[in-house]
Amino acid sequence: MLASNGIVRVSSRAGEGYADVGALLEAGERGLEDARRALSVAPSRLGAATAHAPDPGPPGSGLRGTQLRNTHYRDGRPLPNYPTYFSKLARALTDPYADIEFSSRTTKLDYEGELAVVVGKCARYLPRSDAWSAVAGLTLLNDVTDREYQRRTGQWFAGKTWQRSTPVGPAVVTIDELAAVEDLELVVRVNGDIRQRALIGDLVFNIPALIEDLSQIVELKPVT
Repeated sequence: MLASNGIVRVSSRAGEGYADVGALLEAGERGLEDARRALSVAPSRLGAATAHAPDPGPPGSGLRGTQLRNTHYRDGRPLPNYPTYFSKLARALTDPYADIEFSSRTTKLDYEGELAVVVGKCARYLPRSDAWSAVAGLTLLNDVTDREYQRRTGQWFAGKTWQRSTPVGPAVVTIDELAAVEDLELVVRVNGDIRQRALIGDLVFNIPALIEDLSQIVELKPVT
């Protein structure tokens, strides 16, 4: 776990370590208490480490679960009545600083910074007034896309789910660490140049609205 002066190893009170962030989130409030205890005691700190995706999942699988995506900010375009979704297979996700993989046929590669919501508990038919109760935390995701494959048909899946093409992380920030999600600003830089800047509060469909809508369609499940 990231601390102000390094990386803290989180263990349960029984002295057992957590395999990954997914296992920590699966432990629920007990896991968060173990994380808070590690920060307060900090018996050992690791000097250097390599950042991987927050929840690597079983070997060779990428992150666990299918990722559902929605992107709409208030940027002057006509506002949609309903959110548009597409899915990413788990194997599309990769470590935050990893090289991405694409075919030699790729000619129109694109990027897009996104806020990723990590589900912390199962949720079905959840009203937006209770939506945050299902959220374990937030992280970042680069929605790298092959635009040519995306636009071959009306289905976006082919351009959005190339294997090991979507960096995610490096950290999951729990909701209790954030004062106001709506005030967060998403900024994307390429070689130092700002290419994307948006307030989370400018989302056409905010996080509670999306959770309410998605939980009508499918049961939302944790990353584990």
